[in-house]
Amino acid sequence: MEEWGRNFKGCLEWTLGNRNNILFWDDVWLGSEALKSRFPRFFYLRISKDAFLDSFGEWASNSWNLVIKWRRGLFDWEKTQEFQLIQELQGSCLVLNKEDS
Repeated sequence: MEEWGRNFKGCLEWTLGNRNNILFWDDVWLGSEALKSRFPRFFYLRISKDAFLDSFGEWASNSWNLVIKWRRGLFDWEKTQEFQLIQELQGSCLVLNKEDS
């Protein structure tokens, strides 16, 4: 039964809307695995454990401005990975005034 659950979940896809139903680190909403698996170092450095996507930025002039806060300053080698994470996040399409589904 557990195998069926993994296979079923792998066939689902999020449609991004207002970002208040998607867990930033835990849900598979960008790519094929959760961000906590793809960027484990940043998952460890996060400030909020169960934060929804909407808590990582704000809308300004119909544009989403990403804001990520860490528990401490990043080392230079971590900043390179942070840049990769931000590039991937900026490629996502967020829709104002539409529910996540």
